[in-house]
This record gives sequence, C-alpha cells and structure tokens, in this order.
Amino acid sequence: TPNVECCEKVENLRKEADEDMKNEFVQEIYSKRIISKQNNQFNAMNAALRLCFSKHQGRFIESTTNVNSGEVLIVEKPFASWIKPSLRNYYCHHCLKSLPTNVVSCEKCDALFCSTNCLEGSDSNYHKIECSLSKALQPISKGHLALRIIFVAGMDNVDKVSQKFGKDEETV
Repeated sequence: TPNVECCEKVENLRKEADEDMKNEFVQEIYSKRIISKQNNQFNAMNAALRLCFSKHQGRFIESTTNVNSGEVLIVEKPFASWIKPSLRNYYCHHCLKSLPTNVVSCEKCDALFCSTNCLEGSDSNYHKIECSLSKALQPISKGHLALRIIFVAGMDNVDKVSQKFGKDEETV
C-alpha cells in the first residue's frame, strides 16, 4: 500500500541521515570550512584560484596551481539553503550548523534552530512565510528550496526578473 511504502521511504531516509552523522569524514569537512591561503582580491576564495572572463565562456574561476584533494576553495554564505527532511532534527534550520542539545524551536511549526539569533534571522528572511506553509511544503521536498529562494529574494525582485525575461519566451 502507498502508506506502507511512504513509511519505508521515511525510515530509509532516517537511516541514511544517521549514517551521515556517524561518518567522521563528513563531520570533519563540515567542521573545517577554512581557506588555507586567502586570495588577495576575494577573501572568500583560495589563493590558488583567479577570476577570469572571456567572450566565449563568460565569467569563470580557474586554478593557478595544483589543488589538493579536499582543499577548501571557496567559503561563502549561501543566498538560500535547505535541509533535506531526514536531517531536519540534526541541523539548524537557518545556519545549517549541528544542533546543540538545547535547541530553540519555532512555536508554530517543527523548525529547529541552534539559537534565538538564528530563529530571528530566519523570521526576518523567510520563515515567517514558510511557517504557516510548513505542512504543505513537506511533500515537495527539493521544490522547497526554490520557494525559499523566492521568499529570500522578495516578490519585487521576482517580478523584475519576470518582466525582464517574460518579453522573450525563449530566454525563460
């Protein structure tokens, strides 16, 4: 039955998340997001990289030296982020850091935060809108990120982009 299949999928996702949390390599990567040598032009970029431009490729980044496997190249705060449902109980809904034992939870939905700062930061950005839609957003999974991008950008900016590209249907 569909209900049993759904429960099995949820249980498999939960097991996958538990395995992710046990993986020392994954934990090490998340705990050491530090650039060893900063780029003079861009603080968030490794010195081994440079920003380039060409008529054919547009703007791109290339390496100027050999890069070691696992070396951090760019560290930036994301414009918008999303946690897959199986990891919602392990990471902050806003900053994505591992949740401490004393979590801060939203009073109106099941979102968990590592601090009141993150709760307030998410409320001012997107959570105020998402909170009332949380049950409806769960089934769309990754589509949730697309909606969050719209919430963070604001409808005014979405309208501007829509008007700009809406004139030429082939560019959309």
